Amino acid sequence: MRFNPEFTFGFNVRIGFVYDAVYPEVYGGGEWRNWMLARELVSEGCEVDLLCAKLWEGPSTIKREGITLRGVRPALPLYRNGKRSLLQAASYASSVSLALASGVEYDVLDCTAFPYFPAYGVWAVSKLKRNPFTLTWHEVWGGEYWREYLSGNPGAIGEAVEKYASRLPNKHIAVSEFTLNRLMSILDVKKTDATLIPNGVDFENIPSKETPKTVDVIYCGRMLPEKNLMALVEALAILKREGLSLTAHLCGEGPQKNGLIEAARRSHLSSVSFLPYAPSRREYFRRIASARIAVLPSRREGFSFFAADAAACGVPTVTVDSKLNAAADWIEDGKTGFIVGNSPEGIAAAIRSMADEKVVVKLGKNAKNKIKTYTWNASAKKLLDAYEKLEAR
Repeated sequence: MRFNPEFTFGFNVRIGFVYDAVYPEVYGGGEWRNWMLARELVSEGCEVDLLCAKLWEGPSTIKREGITLRGVRPALPLYRNGKRSLLQAASYASSVSLALASGVEYDVLDCTAFPYFPAYGVWAVSKLKRNPFTLTWHEVWGGEYWREYLSGNPGAIGEAVEKYASRLPNKHIAVSEFTLNRLMSILDVKKTDATLIPNGVDFENIPSKETPKTVDVIYCGRMLPEKNLMALVEALAILKREGLSLTAHLCGEGPQKNGLIEAARRSHLSSVSFLPYAPSRREYFRRIASARIAVLPSRREGFSFFAADAAACGVPTVTVDSKLNAAADWIEDGKTGFIVGNSPEGIAAAIRSMADEKVVVKLGKNAKNKIKTYTWNASAKKLLDAYEKLEAR
């Protein structure tokens, strides 16, 4: 590859991140990771392009904070009937492959694994141009979840697409220990072919002064079926029937939001508020810091920025025990939060057990201490070290 043998952090390499969506137009874990790593890499002298769908007004290529955004095709809806659109994924994959084949030369291409189709196009271009590429995994689904997500033959095809995608890159990058272990156990990736480069926390946006606690429970994120938010609403309804009427803020957007609002109305949960995404990162962290407890009922997480950000604010998280929930892998039950059975009753029991403020404070301090090493700068350095060791196949 074209890396200087005297490579050091900050050497002027050109990196292309390949993912169909981009922050802040789409607010998800993959978009946020790419954006924060791109900022760190640019600040150290690298050239970074985000090759995505054109989700903004104006020209196809723009710059933000020194990062080049290249809109390779007009945007299509990411979701259809609450699930990722196959048409959108295939259209983006073909467009980004053509753009890479005929456009800017990159020292390395870093492709987000999901929704998999783009990985095949990046692999073809990397073979043609002898550019190494990495595949970044936020999650590994495996056959069991594919059959739940898409029943019948489509699920089997999805499983095969994921499996064969794991054979393509020069190096696999996992965002959590949980995902790294699933890469090896589910997709049979060799340990030597994968590396852990964790996500980070933007500590600079956390309130510097103690924030008054004005709400009992908070959730921030997308409102998708796998986030299992109906279980949280039902848990709050259970607690209300017991005479414990808690205030809660559920912040975010998604296809399930209207159904959740209706469920809260039917249960007479007038103290539960549904808010849009925070207008800024500072407001996002202020909202979290103003809560006593964070609740993440998600059945499927590759890391969970929300739980990590809550920990950084000293707010303990209640999450559920699910085979695909990476947050349950790094939250320490009874020490930095609680891991409970995947049911409204389990969530209600955990919230009930945190009625004692001393328990909340202790768990919050432990969580804050555990997360303090998760910086984006450290992750960027690890990423560049991984890039340095790549060789084109």
